[in-house]
Order: sequence, then C-alpha cells, then structure tokens
Amino acid sequence: MREAIGSSLLLSVVVVFVGLIILFFVNILSYSKAYKAKNRIIEIIEKYETYSESNSESSELNEIKQSLQDMGYQTGECKNEDSKDNIANSGYKYCVYRIDEEGGTYYYKVKTYVQFYFPIIGELFNPPVQSETKILGKSYDYD
Repeated sequence: MREAIGSSLLLSVVVVFVGLIILFFVNILSYSKAYKAKNRIIEIIEKYETYSESNSESSELNEIKQSLQDMGYQTGECKNEDSKDNIANSGYKYCVYRIDEEGGTYYYKVKTYVQFYFPIIGELFNPPVQSETKILGKSYDYD
C-alpha cells in the first residue's frame, strides 16, 4: 500500500511540473509575438516616416494591418491608459502615440500587448510591450 501512495504522489508531481513547463513555453511564445508585432510596426513607421489613422487608404496602415494579420496577432481595442494623443486602433490590439518635440521633430511610441488567454478562465491580463521610433521630421546637414 505504501508504494501505491508514493507512485500516485509522484505521478501528480510530474503532471503538475509538466503543466507548468507547458504554460511557461506558451507564455514565451506570447511575449515573442508581441515583441515581433511591436518591432514590425516600428519598422514600417520608420520606413514611411509617418503614421495616420485618419486615412484608411494609407500605405503604412495597410502594410501594418497585413503584417499583423500574417503573424496572427490578436484583434481588439487598444487600452487607452495614457492621456497622450492615441492615434491608432485599427482593429488590432496596439497603440501608436505621436510625441512632438522642440524644433519640429517628433517620434512615435508603439505599444503592443501580450495575450494570456486560458480556455476556461479567459483573458486574465495583458501586459504591455512598448518602444519608440527614432526621431523623425528633421533633416540634418553635416556640412
């Protein structure tokens, strides 16, 4: 009887351990997708040196939508926690903020969200991943 109890306890520990390992790897993949989406959005904004949500036919917006669709990024509303001007929410869960500086320069802050979705429980939390583009809007003379 003693060995039967020990075996079932060991089996329970192994099952819990394997479950935790699987959750860990799923979370790593979720973070990876959020970082990849953020980096791709920044790359597109820097390529076009602008972002405009008001023009739905803009090439940068279409390229961002296509890239997010191709990578299977989550859809939804952007969480507008900041009081800054949020200029993006095109059906995907990301935000783009334009920050104007002195001298006519500006840059964009891009925020994406990691998706932690559990089948029975649902979405527990979505930590943000954010970064900024390089400074745009001014040409420099090095003469």
